Amino acid sequence: MINNKKVCSIIYFLIKNSNNLGKTKLTKLMYLADYEFFKQYNKKISNIDYIRWDYGPFSPDIYDCLDFMADLGIIVMQKFKSFYKLRDYFSFQAKKEFDFDKNLSSDEKEFFNYILSKYDNMDVDSIKKITYETEPMLEAPNKGDLLKFESIDKVLLKKLRELGKKVESLKNYRGKPFDPKDSLGGDDLIKYQYNLASK
Repeated sequence: MINNKKVCSIIYFLIKNSNNLGKTKLTKLMYLADYEFFKQYNKKISNIDYIRWDYGPFSPDIYDCLDFMADLGIIVMQKFKSFYKLRDYFSFQAKKEFDFDKNLSSDEKEFFNYILSKYDNMDVDSIKKITYETEPMLEAPNKGDLLKFESIDKVLLKKLRELGKKVESLKNYRGKPFDPKDSLGGDDLIKYQYNLASK
């Protein structure tokens, strides 16, 4: 029996409201939802852990919920092979109604609609690229590393410190003396040099 009904509710909501969702894209949407929610509220919306894996962020909890809902006939998983990338792919379809309303507030549903509006029309490779540029992924270089969402603040503070140093160095910058030829180009520079030589 699955112990995280909220995660299953989120997955069901995403499957039911997405245009085209496979396992990889679903996992990345869940991760990006947690990432964006954490940046706003300093906590994850799903409360699951992610690790760095072959195709970016991964959580076994997502696959457990998919299997659970497929076993109950709530969703249908269709497996197909890509001859282009030589691997199996899955697509999902909601079949039975699943009472996710008890587990998701109207604000959370609105948040997931925002996530879908932002990412659902993107292809998997574009979404994967976005996940690889997030702070938890940047701070976890090895396969199997736990993705720590607290690193978002750490990386942002580091960027702010670097920006502060640049601002300080600009305060002391006096610049080089103005030279009129620096602002001239092409024919204007030739005329300027000709006038100088004529004097």
